[in-house]
Amino acid sequence: MRAKLLAASPLVAAAVVNLPVVYGLVSRDDLSPAIALAFGFLAMGLAWAAGFVIEGRRRAFSLVVCGLGVAEAAAALVPFDHGPNVRPWMGAVGALSILAAVLVARL
Repeated sequence: MRAKLLAASPLVAAAVVNLPVVYGLVSRDDLSPAIALAFGFLAMGLAWAAGFVIEGRRRAFSLVVCGLGVAEAAAALVPFDHGPNVRPWMGAVGALSILAAVLVARL
């Protein structure tokens, strides 16, 4: 159980760290709300993945969501105006997702 909680912790942290990204994208008037909605779904998916890791099922889903979190970090490198202070949060989500993927793969 301890290993499952350890693997789920970065997923929970990534879900929480993703919320400023969603807020930063929603606050932009010149950006489609669908983009912010996609990042909101990613935050929800990270939280669900943490629950699935603790329950010990749907490991593949958890690894896919971790991959999407890493893709968010890659999106932070795209030369695009993401909004105020959004890029560091996106990088943090990616780093936590990489850590979670390594821990989930070792379960």
